[in-house]
Amino acid sequence: MDKSRVELTGQITIAEGGRTGGRIMAIKQVESYLSEVEQQPAASMRDAFSPLMKALRADDLLGQSDLDVKVAVATCLNEMIRITAPDTPYNDDKMKDIFQLIVSSFENLDDQNSRSYNKRVSILKTMAKVRSCVVMLDLECDRLITEMFEHFFKAISVNRIHHACTGVSVGLM
Repeated sequence: MDKSRVELTGQITIAEGGRTGGRIMAIKQVESYLSEVEQQPAASMRDAFSPLMKALRADDLLGQSDLDVKVAVATCLNEMIRITAPDTPYNDDKMKDIFQLIVSSFENLDDQNSRSYNKRVSILKTMAKVRSCVVMLDLECDRLITEMFEHFFKAISVNRIHHACTGVSVGLM
């Protein structure tokens, strides 16, 4: 992943404004790029993330009501957390808002037919990999952790036991 692609992606995300269709496409592009970035990249790459990080933390993105946009943004923010781990990419208050969005994206985890189902499972796997729940505990996000487990338990069924167990393991790490 080169620095110019990250910078361009940040500009695209900002430029798309409120157009949901265009915004989803831009966010998917951001998601694709972020998934290619290794954890703890070089300083020049981190600097290139600045506009992107600013765009992703925008209140209109964090407060999204459109479920597809919400899950796409949660996926990008989760990738940003992975990339910057063990540090956090934002201050504590913004991280709480981000975790609120991520947990709310698990709302329909029980719906395997959802367009966003695989992204939700991917978020869970990444959270387990970087132990995001430890940060949630450090930030005293007890209510969010409880809500997250409620989503996991709702999703548990014979057909989805593997993914539900992955989700539960995130909370136990």
